[in-house]
Amino acid sequence: MKAMKRGWLWMLVVLLGAATVHAEEGVVLQIRLYKGVREGGAPATTPDSGDYRLRKMADDYIIPGFEFAEELDTIVRIYRLQYAHFQVKADLVLPKGSGKASLQDIDLSGRLLGLQISSARDGVDRFGVRVSVNDAKQDPLLETEIIVPQDKTAVLGFEDSRGDVYFLAVHRRRDRVLKPGNGVAKTVEAPRLLKRVVPRYPASARERKSEGVVLLEGHTDTEGNVNRVFVVRDVNGLAEVAAASARLWKYSPWKINGTAEPVRFHLMIVFRLARGSGLYAAEGVNDVDGLYEKYRPQMKRWRFAPDVSEENKAIVEVIMID
Repeated sequence: MKAMKRGWLWMLVVLLGAATVHAEEGVVLQIRLYKGVREGGAPATTPDSGDYRLRKMADDYIIPGFEFAEELDTIVRIYRLQYAHFQVKADLVLPKGSGKASLQDIDLSGRLLGLQISSARDGVDRFGVRVSVNDAKQDPLLETEIIVPQDKTAVLGFEDSRGDVYFLAVHRRRDRVLKPGNGVAKTVEAPRLLKRVVPRYPASARERKSEGVVLLEGHTDTEGNVNRVFVVRDVNGLAEVAAASARLWKYSPWKINGTAEPVRFHLMIVFRLARGSGLYAAEGVNDVDGLYEKYRPQMKRWRFAPDVSEENKAIVEVIMID
């Protein structure tokens, strides 16, 4: 029986908690950048012709609150995406009405570009957004404005000439007096999965008609190499082959203000004999999304890393094997 692999349906990154901000009195913003995948799978990117461009997709959207999961779900729903990857987070402080800008490096389609957020002189809630290459002689790739009221989040979507789509979420905290210092308090760069080894469906398990959901918890070193894998949930002995594959994975490290930190992740592997095997019915769900929701509570807390709480970083990878 040939195994059909449908890998990496989601990469959900949870990165919460307030960062310590040091700046003068001004507007406090947190930006988060996502890369989206449209419904139907990843877009067929066009060849790189060297003429790289950005295009604003639509008017920006205002969403309430500051909950990461709600923000991610809203972006996926509004823009009709299959899913979205978190890429980078940064805390910024801008003097009120001065027109001054704060600059943050971002990676778009393998290009290191500069994202500039500036406070508009003629509008309390209006901010300038500018994406450009590190060359003052070239025109900006994208230049627009975004309206962000206090305690709200504005989402700006844009597409590049390769067909990749990105989403900038700008959350504005309540304006307040802050200590003098740097306008950028903390920059967080999310890890990328560099190497993934999908486990094979064991022949013995197929013969026994064994299927089910395996949950693993993995830890990496500061270079992104997986150095520990723990079994959170086993079913019919399938966790052993799943854990062996997970030990061969590799991530790029988290980077907090440029400093590499270990990666911690949960892995949900669904072993299913066939599309009509009855696994979903046996689990009391309709699809793989239902499986994720059912087992998400088991992956919210770190069983083997007591120093990591729900407010800290977490990645969930989902793989389905038929």
